[in-house]
Amino acid sequence: ELRLALVSLVSLLVKLCGECVAPFLSDVVNILQKTIVDPYPEVKKESCICSSKLAKAIPATFFHQSETLAKPLLFSMTHQHSKVRVACLKAFGTTIQYGSPSPINDALPVLAQKACDPNPSVRSCLCEVVGNWLLDLPDRYSYHPKLVPLLLTCLSDELTDIRQKAHDLWEKVGLKYESENEEDLKNKMDYMKIVETFPGLVFSAPLHVPVPPGGQCHTSHTVSNDWSVPGVSG
Repeated sequence: ELRLALVSLVSLLVKLCGECVAPFLSDVVNILQKTIVDPYPEVKKESCICSSKLAKAIPATFFHQSETLAKPLLFSMTHQHSKVRVACLKAFGTTIQYGSPSPINDALPVLAQKACDPNPSVRSCLCEVVGNWLLDLPDRYSYHPKLVPLLLTCLSDELTDIRQKAHDLWEKVGLKYESENEEDLKNKMDYMKIVETFPGLVFSAPLHVPVPPGGQCHTSHTVSNDWSVPGVSG
């Protein structure tokens, strides 16, 4: 309880100080590295909340130390309590969003496990985190081949609510890709018209994956299907 009170105090200070906490970033990160792996679940959850607050308060400064929090968050993401797993997953999502995306590479096996987690709240959280990365991560297109298979997995979840959430995110990702790559997309659409008119000129057709109605993200996926197919097939 004392450790929980101390972490709560640090979290409150981060919230109240905002940008002023920047000079003490290293100290706060050192504290969180230890408290995120604390054996007490409530300390873990409060530490995750504090991590997210810290990332949002000073994103520019946080970027350079974000990777140091990724490892303890991934470690605690396998905790037996589903609420702890959700808290760590949310914090990891925020850490990547406001920090360096490099930890995604090492996190893929753990994230893939969360896509098959027995608890629906964990799978739903993963769907939301991955969808937000695909929408807002600064370097998102570099990670599309690694993240798209995770969202595709959520599209086939056993629960309707999770499938619907994945469907909505998938469509938003496609629409954003369309708006940001309008000229390139136009060229691809013109190419597809030629393929349909003169099929004999093409030796191989692009990979088609099941896409919800209106899912423009199909084009985005086709661009990188050579990399993402291994991820989908396991």
